[in-house]
Amino acid sequence: MAEFERSLIVERTSSRQAAAKACGTMFGRKPRLTPALLNYAGKRRAARHSPEAFQGKKLWSKAVLLT
Repeated sequence: MAEFERSLIVERTSSRQAAAKACGTMFGRKPRLTPALLNYAGKRRAARHSPEAFQGKKLWSKAVLLT
């Protein structure tokens, strides 16, 4: 009986989540970097600048720059 109830809960949850995604709802953490900052980091990375060269702005970590 509990397995049946669990399957109903999973079905309702997944259908509501799919409906929310269809309406444009974003799930998960907010992005820390704005699209402009991501673009800036991408240009710097493409120009072969090391992550340490612009890590001083404290807007991002080295891990973010390397991904």
